[in-house]
Amino acid sequence: MRGISDAWRPMPVHSEDGLLKTGADLWRTLVEQGQIKESSFDLALREDVRVTLGLPSHGSFLQQLVRRGVSAQALLEALLSAIQPFSAMLVELLACYDKVRARLADQRSLRIVYDFNAATSTVVPLEHFRDQVRQWSLTTARVAIRTWSADALGSLLSDLQKYAGPDDDRLGDVLIGWLQAATGGRLPVGPPPLPSVGEPAADRALERVCGLAMELANQALLSPDDEREQSFGFQGRWIGDLVTTAAAAASRLRADLDRGAPGRARTLADAIRVHFDRRPVDSRDRQIRQSHLIDIFNLPVWGQRHAIYSAWTFSRIVSAIGWERTDIHVVDQALAFSRLGTHLATMHVSGERLHLYAEWRTPLTNPVGRGRTRAIQPDFVLLHEPVTHASSGLLVVECKQYRKGKASNFAHACADYATGHPQASVLLASYGRIPSSTIGLIPAGLQPRVRLLGDTRPGSALTHFTDAVREALPPPPSKTLIPGTVIALRWNDFPCDLDLHLLLRDAAGAVIDIINFSNPGQVDEPPWVEHCQDIQHGHGPEQIVVGARPPHSAEIWVHRYPTDPTPLARSDAEVEIVNGNGIRELVLRLPRRPTLATWWRVATLSRHAAPVVHDELLTHGPDTPS
Repeated sequence: MRGISDAWRPMPVHSEDGLLKTGADLWRTLVEQGQIKESSFDLALREDVRVTLGLPSHGSFLQQLVRRGVSAQALLEALLSAIQPFSAMLVELLACYDKVRARLADQRSLRIVYDFNAATSTVVPLEHFRDQVRQWSLTTARVAIRTWSADALGSLLSDLQKYAGPDDDRLGDVLIGWLQAATGGRLPVGPPPLPSVGEPAADRALERVCGLAMELANQALLSPDDEREQSFGFQGRWIGDLVTTAAAAASRLRADLDRGAPGRARTLADAIRVHFDRRPVDSRDRQIRQSHLIDIFNLPVWGQRHAIYSAWTFSRIVSAIGWERTDIHVVDQALAFSRLGTHLATMHVSGERLHLYAEWRTPLTNPVGRGRTRAIQPDFVLLHEPVTHASSGLLVVECKQYRKGKASNFAHACADYATGHPQASVLLASYGRIPSSTIGLIPAGLQPRVRLLGDTRPGSALTHFTDAVREALPPPPSKTLIPGTVIALRWNDFPCDLDLHLLLRDAAGAVIDIINFSNPGQVDEPPWVEHCQDIQHGHGPEQIVVGARPPHSAEIWVHRYPTDPTPLARSDAEVEIVNGNGIRELVLRLPRRPTLATWWRVATLSRHAAPVVHDELLTHGPDTPS
């Protein structure tokens, strides 16, 4: 196997102190050493730097640096600002890999295989990737050029508090752990895990608040030693207030939604958007050493940035569909992205099994795209069963890490993929902009199935990508709590005794009953729900069956019985929901992560709405009926 970047060769000395003095000299050296590939992967980087420096949009970039007399220091600052989306991409991708590892029996040995082309094939142990991400983050975060002001943070928090319940201060163990890391001097991986509201716009708004908390945590931790204590004093309070208030708002808005009142969730999304659109900032000027740039461009992740972008896009596809619906396929402790085709995941959506492939090759007669002869091979394809049928494709996603690709090349790729997958939606996700003329070059009959998504990267509006993926999926069930619905709990040998609980709620949201082993209910008379069997020696299934008159809504909970000390997180528990028509709606798997939690709040089912997945690990159980 080859490595994923060449060794850095020493930069030439052009001044008495051993540093390059002009931006033109620095840029020329980076290009000559192969660290910047301005004609391919780094078109976007170059154009972003051009905009930051206020250079004209046309003409030789190198000559513009000379004419404007841009210093090496100014170019350094512009470069580090331009690679911030890549920095965020690495953190998000690491969080994705950690989720994959958490589902393995041996969590210590996940390997990532990047094999997108014949010239470079790389195996990266997860811990090596983690070390590179931390080193990258530590280096790039030394320059915090733009940050939220105290007034802006206070205004955002004030509006957020209007949506939080006054008495709802319960936090899951995982969220508490994240807060302890973020405010206690450790770098958290990924944003804080909030409960789901169940309304997409509100969930996306709260995700942005959590992303801001992550940004503040990184700024505090990665600030210089002499500033760190002061930085934690300022940032720590905002981190705690933002995250706890967002969690309380999510809980309150979810309760509103369960009662059939989604209005406040939608107004929250609008209110949060206003703050992020105007975002007043403070500026902080810091001296950047050229050695910082050498440090990060020396890391292997930079040499494989095209593969990183493709893998990050995979993580966004999974997030859009839902981790709770997804089985990631790891073979011999390796998650592989291969040019030869890889079955990456199976998704359970609306009672169907869908299959996500990387580099899935499909025959196509007379393709129009350059380099294609008798087949197409997009980056990702989502397929129905049977996967080999010509019309099985639901979704095609092609990644382009270019700032200014040719419109004709983009159009030809979309036309070939739409022709080769005649029932699929085709998404072209580009790191940079897509020429506006592209859509007009695609045959008119194919255009309705093609979505051109430019600037698909962290820091931009990714909701369009998420929405486009979800629109390609089979339609969700309008309701799951119908007569004949079966909820089944299964787990491994230990803990021996897990128990399935179902909270029944009326239309006002009040708890009317809790069905479990000690209160099994009856399926043919009130409460029209029955717990079938108490399994005390592992595996299950424990089942709850819904009768002819379902309640308005019902929450699924799982409890580790106190007599067994084995942590709940080691149970590999899963809850399967099969509706009254015999369709398997969901399979929800317990997150495998270190925690003292003894309760798993799984999901809410409703007579009038699609399921809402909570996926919370808690130390306390459900409320008892009044």
